Amino acid sequence: MGVRFAPLSKYTVDYEKGKAYKGRLVIARRKGVNSGVVNGLAEFGIDELTRPYDKDEIGKILARLTLGIGKKERDREYICSELVYECFAKAGIEFEYDKDGFVSPENIWRNEQVSLVARIQ
Repeated sequence: MGVRFAPLSKYTVDYEKGKAYKGRLVIARRKGVNSGVVNGLAEFGIDELTRPYDKDEIGKILARLTLGIGKKERDREYICSELVYECFAKAGIEFEYDKDGFVSPENIWRNEQVSLVARIQ
């Protein structure tokens, strides 16, 4: 399907066969985000709609973690945290990739500049 908008209810109610997403869902806020940053995030993010989901990246991450081989190549195919990373980067705010060469949702929301607003589930 590629990058797309999905309502929050897709994760809280009907992620898979009528069941909620099993992972954590949080709302977090990055310090220093103003309307200009939001506009940059939105502009880039909307432009990336329909870009391919990077199914192969999950395998590449596994290879980096378990075998210590390979490196992240920046492209325009995404897993969720990569898209968030790229949106913020285009708006002038970068998150660090971890030592294994990828950025996960946890890397983002545990950043010292990001504060937890609420846990949804």
